[in-house]
Amino acid sequence: MVLFVPGIMATCPACDREIPQDARYCPYCGIRLNDSDEAINIYLLREEIAETRHMEVIAVLGILMSVVIVFVGCVLISSVETQLIAGLVALTIFLTSLTIYIHNNLKRKRLLGKLRQLRS
Repeated sequence: MVLFVPGIMATCPACDREIPQDARYCPYCGIRLNDSDEAINIYLLREEIAETRHMEVIAVLGILMSVVIVFVGCVLISSVETQLIAGLVALTIFLTSLTIYIHNNLKRKRLLGKLRQLRS
């Protein structure tokens, strides 16, 4: 049996922050505290989902950068050889960024499915 002592703080098992001892949810990460294993799994899944979102943003920036390179290569550069190199660089960046975006999008959907399973 755990004794409740007013004013004593506990530690969230998911984010390791101090929380009120009688809290049912962590006010920082929102994890339900009655099942610490479930709480940690949910917290880790949320972190991984956030990381996939960041990678998707980086991939979109890469795609935009490839468009800028094509524009610069085709409009502002007069040398055909330089235009060809700019086009190949843009194509490489575009395909890499698109692959990263698709991979992280699928990973995020898979993680959201796991999160839904843990919550139910």
